[in-house]
Amino acid sequence: MSFNKAKPAEASLDQRSITFESAGAGTAHLGEQTFAGEGAAFTRQREAFESVQLVQKNPEAALRQAYRIKNELQRLDRFYQIFEVWAETDPEAALAYIDENPHAGGINYDRRLGGLVAGLVRTNPEKAFQLVIERNRKTSEPYRLYDSLFRSIVDSGKIRLAIDKLALFENDNDDLFTAYRSLGWAWSQTDPQAAVSWADTLDERRSRYVKGGILKFWPDHDPAGAAEYTLQEMGGKRELSRVISKWAKMDIEGASNWLLRHEPGEALDEAARTMASLAKEDYPEKAKGWANSITDEKMRAETIKSIDAFHADK
Repeated sequence: MSFNKAKPAEASLDQRSITFESAGAGTAHLGEQTFAGEGAAFTRQREAFESVQLVQKNPEAALRQAYRIKNELQRLDRFYQIFEVWAETDPEAALAYIDENPHAGGINYDRRLGGLVAGLVRTNPEKAFQLVIERNRKTSEPYRLYDSLFRSIVDSGKIRLAIDKLALFENDNDDLFTAYRSLGWAWSQTDPQAAVSWADTLDERRSRYVKGGILKFWPDHDPAGAAEYTLQEMGGKRELSRVISKWAKMDIEGASNWLLRHEPGEALDEAARTMASLAKEDYPEKAKGWANSITDEKMRAETIKSIDAFHADK
């Protein structure tokens, strides 16, 4: 099934990028790191490593520079990086700054603390776990703190430490869910199959928590693998539908072709309904085809009715 749609024109470079590129390619020598390149991406890379050097000498000066970054996502990344580096040199001072300035620069407490936790994992993982347990109740989005903790642990190759430390969260159901889900999410970014194999050794509840985290990220970098796993090992249905939804939003043709290689049936019905819903605006005929492939009569009729109603309102 082919999905052909004109690509939007590429956005023009901003003035800052044009100015940098007019000077040609560049090479930055920053400490032991050497980077070569050109354009906006190279400029941001150079500035980020200059910021790391400044944090090591004067963290508050680095923060003052970060306040001036206009792009919100880039400013958030810079703050996270600053506290990650600061945690390696003086975690007590970094934590004191976060407590005294919880919302400075438009970056909330959770994100700053997440950077601090990620840095602590490399120098004092025991302290990182202790800090998460102590502070997670004070955050508005506790899962971000857990994600920072477990992502940094996985990136450091300390999977066994992460598994052993899960016992710290056994006394609270909310903490237990968040910790297991975050480990699944983090591990899936490096080795989803290993994460799944470990989840299969757990009891049903913990296994469900971990797999929920795994399937949050796995489709982003291996949608076919995630789809095949949910179909073969989890019976398809809702879990498969969630994977197909993420996949189709990135690559509707890839998701479509994968589904077409499998026989219609109960396990694929919800995924077919998802495809019909996502395709109905731009590909109405293909949406009808997906709707007609649904084997459950009630679901098929409701999906077709939804497509017809959508276009009747146009």
